[in-house]
Amino acid sequence: MSNIIYPRSPREEMAGWTYLPRFVDKIRLHLAGKLAPDYQENFTKGFDERWLKAAGVDAAQFIELVKSTITDGEVADWVRVNGRNTPEEKAAHRAFMLSHPR
Repeated sequence: MSNIIYPRSPREEMAGWTYLPRFVDKIRLHLAGKLAPDYQENFTKGFDERWLKAAGVDAAQFIELVKSTITDGEVADWVRVNGRNTPEEKAAHRAFMLSHPR
């Protein structure tokens, strides 16, 4: 039996953002020292970085936010207030994520 804890699907949404739940899971696993080795090399790069840029959020600041919150609701509320949140930005990011091969 594997001890790997996998983050949520990149297709899930939070605060209207596709991929955000997965990134939150990856951050929480990283902070707990349980992020699988396959994910460590690209932590805050690749799709993580693409979400950060789309939302206009700084990686270090966002990691600190996730570290200081307990619930996804707290993270979602912060993103709604501090991130880019136009429907067009979210739709463009969603279209990219949903069209990308797995």
